[in-house]
Amino acid sequence: MDLFQLIGDLLHLLAVIALPIKIWTSKNVAGVSGVTQIFYSLVFTTRYLDLFFFSFISVDDTDIAMKITFISTAYLTVYLIYVKFKDRDSQSCKEDSSWIMFWTIICIAVIFSLINHHYNRNQLILEIPWAFSIYLEAMAIIPQLVMVFKIKNKSGEIQNFIFYYIFLMSFYGEFHVLHWMYRYIYERHYDRIAILGGVAQVSIYIAFPCYIILSKLPFCGSEEKVVDVKI
Repeated sequence: MDLFQLIGDLLHLLAVIALPIKIWTSKNVAGVSGVTQIFYSLVFTTRYLDLFFFSFISVDDTDIAMKITFISTAYLTVYLIYVKFKDRDSQSCKEDSSWIMFWTIICIAVIFSLINHHYNRNQLILEIPWAFSIYLEAMAIIPQLVMVFKIKNKSGEIQNFIFYYIFLMSFYGEFHVLHWMYRYIYERHYDRIAILGGVAQVSIYIAFPCYIILSKLPFCGSEEKVVDVKI
């Protein structure tokens, strides 16, 4: 594991742990896209199927802990949004993405994971879901970004921790692209699926800070209000 991958994984871990903790302590899901969190639940489940099909004996304990943490925090966040605090912010549910977008993103991820790739036939049960998770992760943040844009245009109030979460996830993606660049330069190794998914993911995230910067310019309208939830 090189430094870029380590930093990326730590940023990712911080983001997925901080989000459910913030929701739990504030008892508020305003501005959090449930659709995005469902996507991440699917991402981690399909990416870490090896936890269910193979023995843990030959796998590093830290690796197991990381995988279990990602899966459990994703499903915990979905539970908090749709069960525990479901009725606390009905407006956020209305602003969340439609099921048309949900199934469109799912279908795109499925199509890309099935075409133009050479899989090991003995590992299809793991490799195809892994590829699906890479492509789905690249687009998973889209419903969250759309929700932020809707809230900003409608009320102008966006919670601080939503911004922090998005920026942590964006830096995670950027460091993983640097990780693959490092591996190619020094090891002459590359993974086409991971690189394609990573570049797509970073490209989507770049639109967010650009939007925030432009929205603060005088000719782009009034500045949005960024508020935090009092615990």
